[in-house]
Amino acid sequence: MDWLKVSEIVGQTGWGEKTVRRYIEDYPESILTRRFNGVLLVKEEAIVIMEQIRQLYKDGWEKDRIKKLLLETHPVNVLPTDDRQSPVLSRQDLIDMKNLAFQQAQMIKDLSDRQEELIHELKEIKREQTRSGREIQSYLSEQRDDNQEIKQTLSRVEIYSRKRRGLFSRFRRDD
Repeated sequence: MDWLKVSEIVGQTGWGEKTVRRYIEDYPESILTRRFNGVLLVKEEAIVIMEQIRQLYKDGWEKDRIKKLLLETHPVNVLPTDDRQSPVLSRQDLIDMKNLAFQQAQMIKDLSDRQEELIHELKEIKREQTRSGREIQSYLSEQRDDNQEIKQTLSRVEIYSRKRRGLFSRFRRDD
């Protein structure tokens, strides 16, 4: 399988260069291409496919119908090259890869936004816990103060109740 320049295909078929380039652009899933040193190259076998496309247009077929037929009869996604280089990708493969990259970038952005939201929520929870902790400490401190006052009052009451009072307190016996 040889690779041909667009001008070589034009020379072999007699078609216009715009026509050949339009076929390549419109049917990237079926016409295998690659760029080498900035030159667009097409698999020699693609001429047969382009002839089929040309005939289908003459027969009144529309582009979508032709695409469907070509995908059934001449599917091309990734084919290894003969010279043991990396696989050749069709234009549609590159478009799919680009779309996938955009989807992944959007997912990463969404995850990053969600992470920021969660961080903000955690900070709010921490502030609320700190505020609640201070309120609890303040309440406990007040309770300790109240308990201290109650103990002091109770001590005074006990001391006061032990004191003998009144006229008959001297005659009373302690148990």
